[in-house]
Amino acid sequence: MADRIDDLLDRALETGAIPSEATPAERAELEQLLAGTAMLRAAKLAAEADAAAAKPVAKARFERFAAQQQAAATAARARAPQPTKPVRGPLRHLVALATGIRGVALAAAIGLIAVVAVFATQNLRNTTESAAAAFEPGDYVQLQGTVESTSPGTLHLRYELGRVEVDIADATTVIDDGTAIDPSSLKPGDSVLVGGVVGENRRVSARTLAVSEVRLPEPSAVVMKRLEALEGKLPGRVVAFALAPNGRGRVTLETADGRRLLVIVDARSAERLVALGAILGRRVVVGGVSPAGERVYFLEFEGASPPPPSSGAGTGAGSTARPTLTPAGGGTPPATVTRPAGTPPAAGGTVARPDGASTGLVRVSGTLLARDVLVLTLATDRGTATVRLRPDTRVLVGESGITLREWAAGATGIGHAVTVSGGIDARTGVVVADLVVVGPKP
Repeated sequence: MADRIDDLLDRALETGAIPSEATPAERAELEQLLAGTAMLRAAKLAAEADAAAAKPVAKARFERFAAQQQAAATAARARAPQPTKPVRGPLRHLVALATGIRGVALAAAIGLIAVVAVFATQNLRNTTESAAAAFEPGDYVQLQGTVESTSPGTLHLRYELGRVEVDIADATTVIDDGTAIDPSSLKPGDSVLVGGVVGENRRVSARTLAVSEVRLPEPSAVVMKRLEALEGKLPGRVVAFALAPNGRGRVTLETADGRRLLVIVDARSAERLVALGAILGRRVVVGGVSPAGERVYFLEFEGASPPPPSSGAGTGAGSTARPTLTPAGGGTPPATVTRPAGTPPAAGGTVARPDGASTGLVRVSGTLLARDVLVLTLATDRGTATVRLRPDTRVLVGESGITLREWAAGATGIGHAVTVSGGIDARTGVVVADLVVVGPKP
């Protein structure tokens, strides 16, 4: 029995969902184990975030200490008497002349080095990276591409930065125009938006796949550079997005002149980008260096700000699914995909948006009414919606006043604004969260 529970738990952790063959008793035990796992993951992320935040402070202290030691050594050398040996005889004038010439030559050399350094800095301030640097193992990523071929459990995808293999598991949700579909219906030539987690082999384990009508250009030999220094502000279009375990973002931008730049952004910018709902294709501006650390930047958003979770149409602006309402008399049914007859697709999804962004992921916004182990109950302006969390759902709490450690320890967040991004369970119609942003109370 223990071996079976261990096997089921391993599969649940790998796929993000409890295997369908689990009995009710096994499911109940697995839910308790997964809840503990989720809390441990959150605590781990909180510790990593604390370590990342402390690193710049420790580095600055070390640099100050090194500078003090160097200054002390320099002062000691200056105070020490320097023996001199006077030059005598008729050659002293030649020695003086040679010394003067050497000084002029040294000054000229220094000037030449300075000029070369200026030009070199302009050309090398952005370090060349491979396309694979757009994300790292453990990152949650969003990218959009075209299916080149399929094999059992795998999509071979080409996207704007190259090619990537996407693994599909039982827990992967696949949606088309806000409706859950079978993964086997995906075929070569389909354009899909992928939300998933990067493995050690850099394959993406898909959490949600959304079919898109957008057709992307063929990938070319991409020369991507990491942004090392910023002069003024830098606008661009988001080509790929990765959310690191410490909350920072890796944003790949396409600039107006066609360059591809990998920009490391602080946790607040990454959270705001997620809260806006549509990430890929969104126009953003790299506004400057963030206080979070060296070569970390903050983003500004052109004509956009995260909408209040209690506003918008149903599941929030840009949603592709609408949760059913709680019937009068009580009860909380799962959030299901419904669209009244004659209603056009909701804004978002595969529909182009004014800011150039597009999204096929489900987005639900509301106020948190209740929180169970892996279930959130939200009040939206269309009624009550139930959202299921995965064991590895990324929860962002930066502007909520709640720390990630407190959330992992059981701080409920009741009354706080919550925005969810993810997919739909084809069997139950429940919204399944890939990303959750917990905001302040309205």
